[in-house]
Amino acid sequence: PKLVNGKLVALKVIRLQEEEGTPFTAIREASLLKGLKHSNIVLLHDIIHTKETLTLVFEYVHTDLCQYMDRHPGGLHPDNVKLFLYQLLRGLSYIHQRYILHRDLKPQNLLISDTGELKLADFGLARAKSVPSHTYSNEVVTLWYRPPDVLLGSTDYSTCLDMWGVGCIFIEMIQGVAAFPGMKDIQDQLERIFLVLGTPCEDTWPGVHSLPHFKPDSFTVYSSKKLRQAWNKLGYVDHAEELASRFLQCFPKNRLSAQAALQHEYFSHLPPRLWEISDMKNNKNVSLSLSLSVCIFLCLYLSHCLALFVCLSLSLCLCLSLSLFICIPTPFQCNGLPPSFYAFLHISSPFSLTLRVYENTGSENTSTLLNALQHKVVYESIVLI
Repeated sequence: PKLVNGKLVALKVIRLQEEEGTPFTAIREASLLKGLKHSNIVLLHDIIHTKETLTLVFEYVHTDLCQYMDRHPGGLHPDNVKLFLYQLLRGLSYIHQRYILHRDLKPQNLLISDTGELKLADFGLARAKSVPSHTYSNEVVTLWYRPPDVLLGSTDYSTCLDMWGVGCIFIEMIQGVAAFPGMKDIQDQLERIFLVLGTPCEDTWPGVHSLPHFKPDSFTVYSSKKLRQAWNKLGYVDHAEELASRFLQCFPKNRLSAQAALQHEYFSHLPPRLWEISDMKNNKNVSLSLSLSVCIFLCLYLSHCLALFVCLSLSLCLCLSLSLFICIPTPFQCNGLPPSFYAFLHISSPFSLTLRVYENTGSENTSTLLNALQHKVVYESIVLI
């Protein structure tokens, strides 16, 4: 990391060879990232081109998912898995809607901020996808996260390529070990996949026999089994196994899309307004969007609790220092209000309510990112009752 104009940034310096010029992967990454503005995609601030180097200036994010999992062996807390997966899907949905494939999903390419934000990074292998799909190189995606269609030589793929990697990362976060850690070659990697999902045939995967590297006699014939038999911790989390199975489909067209996955029942216990968070943070709009939510919420809240407040006013009129603390969780999260902000309601006197909004500034070393966080006040409003 470097300080540039008082801001901490990350520099990706690419040495240019005089004979070869600028690497194509660097050109691809820069051209794609300059057009992507999303809170779950690493932000490219600037590009500096000199005779010797090409420097990409990124926002600084202090760790990645691989390092995070190394510091929390045995699998992450289920709440953190859910938050990370949701953010990963939001980022992928954003780029897939713009016909962009990442093509190199792995924990090392998912950055984690000190407030728990996940950001897609390293778009060196990414590319814009035209419709219908064209033929692309099959030399993409780190082997452990590479889907079977690519391993078998398919060069005709779509956004479903990325969704296989999502499934592998999802299982790795829950189980604490890689889903398919091949140790030898492509053949070994495919054997590990088929051992769990079953060896494909034309009935289960139409067109598999036409793939360049598919030789039926070279694979052991396995029957598919439940994912929890291979990764037992999937059975401890509601709907996790079903969602993982929708990602880990050998037949590419059967894989769940990022947009559809965001609506899966696995995420049903997330805060109800989390789906409405805007793509880019805009803290200047926090007060305005919050005020609208507060007005609506307080009208409903006070109508149901009027009797309670009347009793409090009569019994505590001499106790102006009363501070009854009532936590109001995520209903105040809305457009313009990031998930790291929380609203709390205080009865500051018998005749007024004080609403304060706090921003989480705590560390990720707690058992869950949602608990034991330090807070700072970013907005305060007093409402007379």
